[in-house]
Amino acid sequence: MKKTQIIDHLRNIRKQFVSWLSIIVIAMLAVIAYLGIRFTAGSLKENFNSFYKESGYRDVQILSTLRFSKENLEEIDHFVRAVDFCS
Repeated sequence: MKKTQIIDHLRNIRKQFVSWLSIIVIAMLAVIAYLGIRFTAGSLKENFNSFYKESGYRDVQILSTLRFSKENLEEIDHFVRAVDFCS
């Protein structure tokens, strides 16, 4: 950029300092909001997982209008063991 353009830009900022400052503040607030959402998502996920593992809260509830057979219970047990192995 030429020297006259730089001087013109600085003169415009000086004349409209409040407008320039408000644009800078809005941009900073947008960056802060983005970073806040971005970094708290991982923390919330970790806290959520640790809370449910510590409390032993059920992941799945299985209901049946009829009684479960031994085969059904064996399949459920196999599924639970597979899920525990993967996590």
